[in-house]
Amino acid sequence: MKRRMFFAGCLYFITTLKQLENRLYNIISKKSNPWCIVIMNGIIDLCFGMLIKHPSAWHIKIKQNIILNIYIVKYRFCIDKITDFTLKRINLQVNDRNDEKPVFINMPRPFLATVSTNPSSGEMVYELMAEDPDTNSQIEYILESGGDSKFKIDNVIVKNRRVGKIVTAVSGNGQFIRGREYELVVSARDIGVSPEVQKSNFEIVKVLVGKRPPQFFMNPYIAYITENNRPGYKLVTKEGNAIKIMAKPFQSRDPEGGIQFEGSVTYQLLDEKNQSSSLFSIGSNGEVDALQSLDYEDRTTHTFSLLVIGREESSQMESSTQLKVHLVDVNDNDPIFQLSTYTDYTSEGTAVDTMLFSELKYSVSDDHFKVETRNDTKNNVYVGDIKVAKQLDYDFITDHLYKFNVTVTDNGLIPRSGWARIVIYITNINDEKPRFRTGLEEIYFSIREDQTSGSYVTTIQASKNLQDISFSTKWDLMHLRKLYIVDMETVKHKFLSDKRLTAPNGPFAIDPTSGLITLTSSIPPSVSSYILNITAYDDGSCCGGYPKLHRDSYIVVEVKDINNNNPKFPSCNYAPEVMENQDIGTRVIDIVATDDDRGRNGEITYSVVVPPGQQQYFEINPENGTLYTSQRLDRESQQGLRGYSVTVKAEDNGEPQHLNSLCTFWVRVGDQNDNAPQFDSTSYSQRIQRNFGLQDLVTKVLATDKDQDKNAEVAYFLIENPGDYFQIDQDTGVISLAKSVSGISQETQIPLVVMAQDKGTPPLNANITVTITVTMGSMEAPTWDETYDGRTYTVAETQQIGYTIAKMSATSSVPPPLDSVSFSIVKPDGSTTQVLGNFRIVSSDKEMELKLNRQLNYTENHSYTLRLRAENQGLSPLSREIRVTVIVKDMNNLRPVFEGLDKQLSNLYRGSVPENEPVYREVINVRAVKYSLYPDRYNVYQLFTIDSTSGLIKTNTTFDREKQKVYYLIVEAKDGKPSDMPFHEPPNTPNSATATVQVIIGDKNDNPPVINQSLYTKSIHEQPPDSSKSILKIYNLTVTVSDGYHTSRCRVVLTVIDINDNAPEFQKPEYIIDDVVEEEVPPLPEGQFLLQCFKLLLFFIFKGFVGPFMN
Repeated sequence: MKRRMFFAGCLYFITTLKQLENRLYNIISKKSNPWCIVIMNGIIDLCFGMLIKHPSAWHIKIKQNIILNIYIVKYRFCIDKITDFTLKRINLQVNDRNDEKPVFINMPRPFLATVSTNPSSGEMVYELMAEDPDTNSQIEYILESGGDSKFKIDNVIVKNRRVGKIVTAVSGNGQFIRGREYELVVSARDIGVSPEVQKSNFEIVKVLVGKRPPQFFMNPYIAYITENNRPGYKLVTKEGNAIKIMAKPFQSRDPEGGIQFEGSVTYQLLDEKNQSSSLFSIGSNGEVDALQSLDYEDRTTHTFSLLVIGREESSQMESSTQLKVHLVDVNDNDPIFQLSTYTDYTSEGTAVDTMLFSELKYSVSDDHFKVETRNDTKNNVYVGDIKVAKQLDYDFITDHLYKFNVTVTDNGLIPRSGWARIVIYITNINDEKPRFRTGLEEIYFSIREDQTSGSYVTTIQASKNLQDISFSTKWDLMHLRKLYIVDMETVKHKFLSDKRLTAPNGPFAIDPTSGLITLTSSIPPSVSSYILNITAYDDGSCCGGYPKLHRDSYIVVEVKDINNNNPKFPSCNYAPEVMENQDIGTRVIDIVATDDDRGRNGEITYSVVVPPGQQQYFEINPENGTLYTSQRLDRESQQGLRGYSVTVKAEDNGEPQHLNSLCTFWVRVGDQNDNAPQFDSTSYSQRIQRNFGLQDLVTKVLATDKDQDKNAEVAYFLIENPGDYFQIDQDTGVISLAKSVSGISQETQIPLVVMAQDKGTPPLNANITVTITVTMGSMEAPTWDETYDGRTYTVAETQQIGYTIAKMSATSSVPPPLDSVSFSIVKPDGSTTQVLGNFRIVSSDKEMELKLNRQLNYTENHSYTLRLRAENQGLSPLSREIRVTVIVKDMNNLRPVFEGLDKQLSNLYRGSVPENEPVYREVINVRAVKYSLYPDRYNVYQLFTIDSTSGLIKTNTTFDREKQKVYYLIVEAKDGKPSDMPFHEPPNTPNSATATVQVIIGDKNDNPPVINQSLYTKSIHEQPPDSSKSILKIYNLTVTVSDGYHTSRCRVVLTVIDINDNAPEFQKPEYIIDDVVEEEVPPLPEGQFLLQCFKLLLFFIFKGFVGPFMN
């Protein structure tokens, strides 16, 4: 049998065209053939509309075979006879085609994951797995969007499977903010086919920064158990497999970063009363066992709704799911008759076809009912069938019965009618679900974040009552309204755990009977609200326990933040620099402070604290903390040379008081080349002789630049030099003789112009005139006895006036008696003086002393350069100048200065701390040098501690605001060495200063409400007067008063006084006496007995109380 050709839609052709004649084909067996395959005239083909397609499980195999056994018969139609037959076996090989797109197989859904707040780069977050039914598929995982570039997907092979590991792409503090959830859109594509790419549907992976409760794989789980089981019987699925409940933990990881399922989650099984189930138990492996044998016929309920709580051991976080267990009936009971014998009676004398009544018509007086007239032909009577016309309601009928009249009318010529009183007692069925109040005040509640376990949250009470007990708005409950209750069926409450909860039940517990909701633990700091889903359910006790109804509702519990956290600066090591001469409003740096509180308590306002007596150079954006200049800054000013100390206060907007913290740092001012060099004199002059030697020093000019570094380096140039007699050293400013002046025949002045230029960009310069006078004499200028020029002298700033800085001498070249030398200080304008600023000279003959004229101050100037001139005597005196530098030595002669004192608070610090906080709570950080707390007469300093280095003040005890609201501390700051101040006492001790710190104790709600009495009693009349209302005689109420944090309770006993508001009622509307004989004389004196009548008052039995019933 040869394969000749393929047709469109043809699988195989098993014969030649000539052989088609006189042959019949039939498939007698089809092995591994899930498709409809037919054979016509030797062509094997699919049924119309069918496709060969692998079932998913078959894709594990590389190839799939279809085995056909075909029966071929040779048939002679002319003689209608089979002449030959052949049995053939055909093996069709099905090759896979890459036509399926990948499908994600991750469980559970939705895809949830967590990441820590400070992960390392490449930390495992979630592992994606997808399957492609095709055999030649190659799956690649893609992060389509989301995650702010903080995540990536690594495609790896794990256990021969291609998986996509979602890992972190960044690391470091601040990258991931606790409580934020990222939604990563992912896909999987098959890159094994080209050019087309089979791509999966998009999926979302939700990654929460922080911790997440376990996630169950199903909700609900459905399980089955047959009756008459034995204890230990394992519950099964619909397919008959043992059910296994699993929850995915998020905090438990194995060494490779994957989820650790084994032993990570423990399970608890609760019944409908939120108690441990007495019928079933769950093991650590999630398998559920029966604890006792169950009988289907003994139970009114055959479906058990259980709550499975899964708690992750490492984090103690928990979630829940539902488990519904169906009890399966087994045919284990025989049918039975209700009675062993059935009997009935009728009179044997009743005539056949006897007409008892003529045709009758019935009507009723209550539209809840109707009467249909029925002709009973068998008994030849007209019957009025009373039927219900519209819905009856037990709850809305005050005494639970209907009274109405039925009127019957015949069809006589003169119609006659009669009536009867009908009383129908209504039995109750449980058709009213519990009701919640739905006002906003009944849905939205709030608690404080610092409430602890056992704290009162609220009371939720669903009711079956159609008319509730309500009270006046005054909390004393002495004015009672609407005291009657229609239905006292027991209503209980429980939490309904589902996906709408922010956290499964949160840290809350509810009392099933009273609906009292309390906290079971403290509230996590990241949670701002909870949505609690609550189910109110009755017990069906009104109606035999069946059915049991429930109604679901919810409440929103807002977690109110308490302002118990001071703002904090994550770092106060700021060292910004701003260039001088910038426009006002130039940004300097962004200051960042954080506050762990929420809402307005966590909103931070920034401000600059300006110490008293100081000018404000900076302002700050109060909202974002951007510091900017409020003045143009000059680096060359006295303040600019030191830098600027800035104290920023971060203060929250909390209530009842604002909390704050301080951060002090220095702002350096960058240099711009904005100052030209300045000469130390307005002009220079010098006299030399004709015989002055070449290269000898004539004079020296000096220019200084207030700028810094390269901007302050000065070079000197001669820009006017008549005759080119002189030259200048560019670095030192020394002017020397470059060409002999001996050829000058008379006294001549040679004006030079010297330029001093700095090395800034662009360079700045200044010019000065230097006048050189060439004299005709032969005398020389005086000479200094030592090389005093350029010397440096250090003087302590604490030296007293008159202190001798240096002694100098000079020698004149003039012979006696004119050989004396005069000394002077050269002023900037070129004139001379004996006293200049802080200095003066005292001279005698050829010696001089440089002395202090005023006390020096290191903070004002660090150094001084003085020009000293020695001049001889004569008609044309000559002089020689030198320059010396006086360095001011800084001494410990100033007291410490506190930074950041608030001048609006009389120059003190203000800190705060909430009451009832544990010890070592931070209060405020003061800034000076070395710190200690100064003893006071009330020993307040013992209640606090201070870090001697950082100045951080902390509490040393717990405070109670109701005892004292504010404290004042005196902080003493000392520098680190003995004082250099004159007359300092005691000697050899450091300088010190003190500052006052005001500490405000923040209020907390730490006192419960006060109820004057533990028991209130009152008697009231029933209201309104209505005989149809069923009432209790005594009401025992428990009243809870809450201030949102603390609760107090008292009892209220109300006694209801009955009032005579019901008239008597006869049992029958009509009494007939027909046995009185008119001639008979009644006996005396008591008379003849005719009839006894009863009047019915009311008969009430209500929870053990019996009212009056007969009179």
